[in-house]
Amino acid sequence: MFLDLDNFKDINDTLGHNSGDEILINFASLLKERLRASDILARLGGDEFAIIMPNTNAEHAQSYSKQILQLVQQHFSLFKGQGHTITASVGIALFPEHGTEADTLLTYADLAMYGAKEAGKNRCCIFSPEQKHNVESRLLWDKRIRCALEDNHYELHLQPIVNLNSNKVFGYEVLLRMIGENGELIRPAEFLPFAEKHGSILDVDRWVIRNSFQLCNRYKLGERGISLEINLSGRSITDAGMLSFIKEELSASGIDARHIIFEITESTVVENITDAQYFIDNLARTGLRFALDDFGIGFCSFAYLKHLQVDFLKIDGSFIRNMLDNPTDQYFVKAIADVSRGLGKHVVAEFVENGQVIPLLQGFGIHYGQGYYFGKARAASEIFNSAENN
Repeated sequence: MFLDLDNFKDINDTLGHNSGDEILINFASLLKERLRASDILARLGGDEFAIIMPNTNAEHAQSYSKQILQLVQQHFSLFKGQGHTITASVGIALFPEHGTEADTLLTYADLAMYGAKEAGKNRCCIFSPEQKHNVESRLLWDKRIRCALEDNHYELHLQPIVNLNSNKVFGYEVLLRMIGENGELIRPAEFLPFAEKHGSILDVDRWVIRNSFQLCNRYKLGERGISLEINLSGRSITDAGMLSFIKEELSASGIDARHIIFEITESTVVENITDAQYFIDNLARTGLRFALDDFGIGFCSFAYLKHLQVDFLKIDGSFIRNMLDNPTDQYFVKAIADVSRGLGKHVVAEFVENGQVIPLLQGFGIHYGQGYYFGKARAASEIFNSAENN
């Protein structure tokens, strides 16, 4: 059995580590009190616990899990007054049905626990063959991701961001593609979720940053007055080594920091506001700029803007796509534009797919647009070599 407290990081961040430690001690006591003499309990790290239950079956394991889940809710009810309902999720793997090796069983129990979280948390889940297939698929993708890093089998594509007033290219968003075994291009939606799951996302981010800086030099983008917008994962803004890596790469490349914009999603910032603020403030001192992507999905994030040194807000495409026929979307877009202008921030409208929406965006005071109307993502060599030939 693999047990994990739900949303424990949020509890630690808001109530403090002393309260977090108290919760862990009490959780361990609840587990110990209801174990048989033959059962073995271990804390694997953080808020993760595992139990070996010899000479039992799935029914007993499920019954024990349900007891624990009920006790956790009852025991920690006092924290509800502080805005937290503490629950747990449990994953179960069976010997020998699911495996005969300890590492295998622990992995499967861990996966089953994540299945319980994905199903809504505060429940138990028994490992299934379907989950095993998912594990094998994730491991295969993890291997492909790491091999692509070693063999340099990635490619940077660029999508233009256009000044709506001058109709000139202001910059490009850097979009990653993996080169497949047969030379096909694989979009990030297919492999980045696996990179985030297995921890290789930081290596992917580093590859993108280093190669984006090199691209900036190769095509002399600073001299052309063109900026590059580079996406960063949520893991990067909480990683202690990423700040020093970016500064070292920036210094080694010799490029003008003002032409680099790091893009972070709104949800990432809201989830890690303290880390995000430190990360952005630290790099902003070097001249690097920041964009907040998918803005507007969590509308309450207006409150965060006064604390963040972001230069650009990218309005989520769901507001732009149907804006011509949807007055509600127009109100939201106008509100974002008005607040942004008051805070001295530039606004980028994403998913601009036709020219009809541009006068409306200009009327709201929106500075830049991005989308298929202006151009799809293309390889950097295709964009700049063709421009030089013309």
